Amino acid sequence: MKEQKIENIKWVARISGAFSIIVAILLIVNYIQIKSHSPVENKALESIVAQLKNDPNNHDLMEAVRNLDLIARKAWFTAQWQLNTGALLLIIGSIVCFGSLRWLSKHFAIIGEPEEKTTTGDTQKQTQRAINIGALLLILAALWGVMGSKTYFDTYKNTPAMLAVADTIVQEQPKVEVITVTNADSATNTTAKSDTVILAEPVAKVAEPRFATFADFKMQHATFRGPWGQGVSYAKNTPTDWDVASGKNIAWKTVLPLHGFNSPIIWDSKIFVAGADAKKRSLFCIDKNSGKILWQKEIEKAAGSPASPPKVTDDTGLSAPTLATDGQRVYAIFATGDLAAYTVNGEPLWTINIGVPTNHYGHSSSLQLLENKLYVQYDTGKGGKLLAFNVLNGEKLWETVRAVKISWSSPILAKINNTVQLVLTADPLVAGYDAESGKELWKIASLSGEVGPSAAYANGKVFAVNEYAKFAAINPTNGTASELWESSEYLAEVSSPLAADNWVIVATSYGMAACYDQTNGEKLWENDFGEGFYSSPILADGKIYLADMGGTMHIMKAGNNFELIAEHDMGGKVFTTPAFADGFMCIKAGNTLFGIKK
Repeated sequence: MKEQKIENIKWVARISGAFSIIVAILLIVNYIQIKSHSPVENKALESIVAQLKNDPNNHDLMEAVRNLDLIARKAWFTAQWQLNTGALLLIIGSIVCFGSLRWLSKHFAIIGEPEEKTTTGDTQKQTQRAINIGALLLILAALWGVMGSKTYFDTYKNTPAMLAVADTIVQEQPKVEVITVTNADSATNTTAKSDTVILAEPVAKVAEPRFATFADFKMQHATFRGPWGQGVSYAKNTPTDWDVASGKNIAWKTVLPLHGFNSPIIWDSKIFVAGADAKKRSLFCIDKNSGKILWQKEIEKAAGSPASPPKVTDDTGLSAPTLATDGQRVYAIFATGDLAAYTVNGEPLWTINIGVPTNHYGHSSSLQLLENKLYVQYDTGKGGKLLAFNVLNGEKLWETVRAVKISWSSPILAKINNTVQLVLTADPLVAGYDAESGKELWKIASLSGEVGPSAAYANGKVFAVNEYAKFAAINPTNGTASELWESSEYLAEVSSPLAADNWVIVATSYGMAACYDQTNGEKLWENDFGEGFYSSPILADGKIYLADMGGTMHIMKAGNNFELIAEHDMGGKVFTTPAFADGFMCIKAGNTLFGIKK
């Protein structure tokens, strides 16, 4: 047995040594090739940039610059990955080889000891020593080549040619401050670090990327239930009169090729949704004006992604969470635990897997977003977490463990006690967390059961509800949160409450909706709509939009009294929540996405 072990270690040393030498030679050859012919230097790009200086308004030249620049950057990332992977393989191979040799040297010499000292034995030892030294020098030379290559690539993005490219893009898009370019290599499922090209004028000065603020989000419908997830849209002149059957005021309708229960989001002229099946997960970008699918991207599997998707129920599916966008990037998460970021033009940025959620229905918590942080509520069967990721590269910024059971609700943002907070609901806690650090600021045990509805917020009060539990108004004072009032008459299963002015509305899965006074819980009105609600109510332009599962959109006047404005059949079942822009509404009925105009 001992002899067999020694022989096995010898083979490990031989194979790892040969592997290390081959990798080292390849890295050295790669360095020589880079020095003689750089993969990122592009004479054609430099020539076109020079032409553009003489004709700065030539859009064809601008487009050519962008295309050649994209090719150069792909080469940059590919070369970087090759260097990083090669260096890692070399280090691992060398450690295994020298570790094996060290073990063998403590037990038996690699070359068997002769019975008596001879000239031949001395020559063999000297030859072995020379081979070891040569191999070590070869490995060191390869690592030196890696460092030299990386130094060259790091200087590439600051060359005059690249600054000229940035200046070219600024000429056409003067309002854009940065373009963030990252890459997730699909062949290895590894995430590359991000690189930022500064576009602010003047170009010579490096600036930080600009991130979306609440003022930006107020002008858009960028997350589930609108700005900060509060259910209040700031869009004006929203439509109330349309007819799907006749096409009246239907700007367009687009059938999506993949199913998903996520709701649409809007930023300027782009609408984003997602879909998934057992074979793929995809992101869609739709033109707001025409309904045309501008691009569709299949999400590549990240390291840790499951070989096959987890089991989910039909009413949740693999793509239930609503996306989030900041106008530069769009983010999506799926029931597989894959979290992905793309530019709004469909270019891949990064993909990571945060772990397959242990969830007997399927993951449905939508994403939330503020400045440089992307937030994920990750309450699974193995425990609860609130996670924050860097929007530029997918790096995890912080993680807060939550003492809760599995939930299906989504986080909202609210300014509470002069601090921007994330408010989360689950069994048993309703809790607030500092949006910057993730620190828990307050909590109260108010809920139980399988929590689906998210929280609502208005006038310093948080509202939380769940079926078979209660509907509660909470005073979220740091450290001493308390309930102001509670009701158990009408409780939502999935639909999130909506709070504004002095009222708060809750809609149930059995067709009843009710409105309460925020201060004392007095019921202001109730109405039986006949069909249950999974969609959440949205306030837009003084009107409340609430779609039932049967496919009817109910539009009510916002206020203390029930006043129905209109009802419209969408021609299919509705489980999602609408999104709004000025004079426009977007809603999904089944697999059909509708654009409705004023």
